Amino acid sequence: MENLLWYKKPAENFEEALPLGNGKIGAMVYGKTDVEKISLNADSLWTGYPSYDVENNNAYNSYLKMRKAFNDNKIKEAEEILENGFVGIEVQAYLPAGNLFIKAGDKSVTNYKRSLNLENGMAESTYNLNECKVKSETFISAVDNVLVHKIETAKKHDFEIWLESPLKNDITIHDDVIVLKGQAPDKRENEPELFTYDRDDTVKYSMAMKVMTDGIEYIKEGKVSVGQATYVIVYLSVITSYTAWNRLPDGEHMQHAQININNAAKKGYDAVKKSHTEDFSSYYNRVKLNIKTDENNIPTDERIKAENKDTGLAVLLFNFGRYLLISSSRSGSLATNLQGIWNEEPIAPWASNYTVNINTEMNYWPALMCDLAEFMDPLIELIKMTCESGKRTAKEYYNVDKGFTAHHNYDIWGKTTPAPGSPRWSYWCMSSGWMCRHLFEYYQYTNDIKFLEETAFPIMYEAALFYMEIMEEHDGKLIITPSTSPENGYMHDKQAAFLAKYTTMTQAILIDLFENLKKTCDILGKTELKRELDEKYPIEKLDVYKIGSKGQLLEYDEEYEEEDIHHRHVSHLYGLYPGESINSEELINAAKRSLEIRGDGGTGWSLGWKVNLWSKLKDGNHSLQIVKNQLNYIPATKNFDYSRGGTFANLFDAHPPFQIDGNFGVTSGIAQMFLQCENDTVKILPALPDEFGCGSIEGLKAVGNITVSVWWNDKKVEKIRLISPVDQTIKISIQNNQADTLTLKKDIPCEMNF
Repeated sequence: MENLLWYKKPAENFEEALPLGNGKIGAMVYGKTDVEKISLNADSLWTGYPSYDVENNNAYNSYLKMRKAFNDNKIKEAEEILENGFVGIEVQAYLPAGNLFIKAGDKSVTNYKRSLNLENGMAESTYNLNECKVKSETFISAVDNVLVHKIETAKKHDFEIWLESPLKNDITIHDDVIVLKGQAPDKRENEPELFTYDRDDTVKYSMAMKVMTDGIEYIKEGKVSVGQATYVIVYLSVITSYTAWNRLPDGEHMQHAQININNAAKKGYDAVKKSHTEDFSSYYNRVKLNIKTDENNIPTDERIKAENKDTGLAVLLFNFGRYLLISSSRSGSLATNLQGIWNEEPIAPWASNYTVNINTEMNYWPALMCDLAEFMDPLIELIKMTCESGKRTAKEYYNVDKGFTAHHNYDIWGKTTPAPGSPRWSYWCMSSGWMCRHLFEYYQYTNDIKFLEETAFPIMYEAALFYMEIMEEHDGKLIITPSTSPENGYMHDKQAAFLAKYTTMTQAILIDLFENLKKTCDILGKTELKRELDEKYPIEKLDVYKIGSKGQLLEYDEEYEEEDIHHRHVSHLYGLYPGESINSEELINAAKRSLEIRGDGGTGWSLGWKVNLWSKLKDGNHSLQIVKNQLNYIPATKNFDYSRGGTFANLFDAHPPFQIDGNFGVTSGIAQMFLQCENDTVKILPALPDEFGCGSIEGLKAVGNITVSVWWNDKKVEKIRLISPVDQTIKISIQNNQADTLTLKKDIPCEMNF
């Protein structure tokens, strides 16, 4: 079973440390033998404050001027108008809480090993120090909302334990509890030295720590000293004052950090550990992937560095993505950001924000198919927030009184306005439409009709209302004009241009939203609205797919010269995945040709998207090759080659630098090798790679809340088991053969042997 990351030496850098989390608290464990370092995060510790000024009173006038310039074929002038007059301020930034340090020995040790057990969420290190065996265990419990770190030694030993933070803070002592109280800066800055703490309505946080030991303990100047001990147990909890995107932070509940650690200490280490491992494993073990491979006993970093990647490493990467989702997104926590919940830099790459022209969406691609539906709750809450905040943006920026819209960056304060800078990224109002796909898919996979009626439908309808207002009819097509294809461009008058009459991605999202909204109307019996949508927004009026001279799917309204033929974004293939509108043989072949032209390289998350796309093209061998490309080893350094993505020693996705989306993307893409749901058909082993010739996968989810398990040998299915929570009839296709009809009975396993 590929459930263990392990190494022969401590981590020296963040990209080598091991991640732990319970959704709200994140930690990176270095496993050092002299002074252990555990970097700490709280999911709601961001710069900014409620209702910070994100609007632009001149935005709509700029929008009108831009459209006029574009219609006069003055594309660069139109783009300059957008950049100078149609933007908000920078999105706010995710921050580190601080670091826990434990001075325990020195660097001269033998028999060192550290590991991360994905099945139970436990980090461990063992070594010999002067012939004395030392063992440490670290985990973060969702049950008790605490981080726990235990060190055991065979002989009595001395320790020092303390907390630090790069943010404004002070440390106090309450009986035997050390409390670091800190504050988030007023706003995002480019250098920590520029941080200001002048406002009282920013996020505050409390990091409480309690030490239990059999040694002699005393506390002085915020540092715990322990002498003559054979064990030390550190209990730590972090609570912030954040309450909601549109409400003032409330510091009263920060005392719960102390309550949490006192309750955990009273409960005892063994009991806290037991409840944690039972909780974590109950989610992780829902899905089990086994591929018959040669046994290996090689440290994880050496496996990644190897030129020929072993097959089992792909399985480990699949499992690691599921582990990260369980660790970073829980009911009651905030949605995973660009780095999940793990960031130790005061100035994080790209502010570690919610980038929603692909990255945040990709974070949740594996959730439903890997039977982790409840871990989508934070994303659903983020979408609800965006729906409310985005109504103001629709009015201020587009003069639209109906519905809502949002652009390519969010934060925890409801920012939905365009980011400053080039329209290459800022002028893109399609994230609201894309997010609606997640809502509809949630219903498809869970059968939760109440959710569809009370949550998904209202938001989907509000998103559609906005697009109805800004769409225009040109040559018999309903389009949003002008449009961009996220972060990409084409050549116009010998320079890069970004605005086009329309773009394939914009229209694909519209098709997606309106078709899913129509399906929702059918399910909920909204016949009048369904009739209106069919009449005014038929798919053929939204469909602008065109095929170019090379057989490729065009990205823009015409076949322009590409600015970057190997661009990391493959936005025009949205209709292949995650959308479903690229479904004819002609369009599928054109999408395949586009992928071939883009190439098999890219940033880490780009490779994650390509794994999914090749799986959807039913080419498992090519998909697995992209997985191996993503496993290209990237050393931990501050001087990254930004043109080439891969994987760090700790299996974190390397954009570079670290972005977590690629981890989630590759997990989704591997899952789709074994199971896909398209055209109302459950497809078994649609993209099985040759290297995965013998194996099994148990517990994947298909639409209809059907649990699917498959066993195969010599690349042929041997056994399938389906379990449905309700009576239902489905279509099923095995290894891309013709679909057959199958009737499932409630809770009765349906097994087929071949």
